[in-house]
Amino acid sequence: MKHHLVRLLLVLAAVVSAGFLAAVPAAASLESAGEFTVYAHRGYTEKAHPENTLAALEHARRHRARAVEVDMRVTRDDRIVLMHDRTLDRTTTCRGPVRRHTAASIRHRCRTKLGKERVPTLKQVLEWAARHRMRVILEVKVDAPVKDAWTPGMFVTLDRMITEHGLQDEVILHSFSARRLRLAKEAAPSLHVQVITQRWAAVAPVRAWADGVNVWARHLNAARVERLHADGLYVLGRDSDEPADWRRIRRSGADGLVTDAVPGALRIAPPGR
Repeated sequence: MKHHLVRLLLVLAAVVSAGFLAAVPAAASLESAGEFTVYAHRGYTEKAHPENTLAALEHARRHRARAVEVDMRVTRDDRIVLMHDRTLDRTTTCRGPVRRHTAASIRHRCRTKLGKERVPTLKQVLEWAARHRMRVILEVKVDAPVKDAWTPGMFVTLDRMITEHGLQDEVILHSFSARRLRLAKEAAPSLHVQVITQRWAAVAPVRAWADGVNVWARHLNAARVERLHADGLYVLGRDSDEPADWRRIRRSGADGLVTDAVPGALRIAPPGR
């Protein structure tokens, strides 16, 4: 009798557990999601929301964007902050290369010229993305001939931060530097890396190791995208604010596009297949 009771309890526990797990949807991976996604370039900067700030990201979300693209740079103390340019001059009240400032100094001393926003850290952005279940493209900014801060150790740290926030299936790492992305993939194989290229000829060499490509609309058509998908690649149309480009990217069967004009792109190329 005792053994029968134990078996019965185990069966009941399994049934309850299976029912609970079935009720909780698993997070879709980038490869399996099957939805067209509009990524807000540097957030949505319309109406005085400065680029690469939490204000711009939130503005994108409030305009129904479910994904954003931002730029990353490494500080003197090897922290990651959001910044497009090599220097702080254009967008903030501070001056000089990001690499010569500590993250704390940038956070406390610098404000954006437009809107007086603080420069966000990557940690803050990942916290925001996890809270709202947003997809994020993180662009790795590389400047030669300055000694590059993106070492294998930095990519391992980045991978750990993404994992700690439960965003493994929501974050893409992309860059114009295929060499740097290959280093990232070797250092942290679970990172989803996507090469940006202006030339279609540059796609072939990265197909063997990259997870995706980000290319100009003029290069995309249904046959090309179908071949890339057959290789397991995630395909995005590069930053464009032109409705004709959005339509071309959508018709090609690509997985999404990057744009500054979020509402317009969402009307012409809404999410879904």
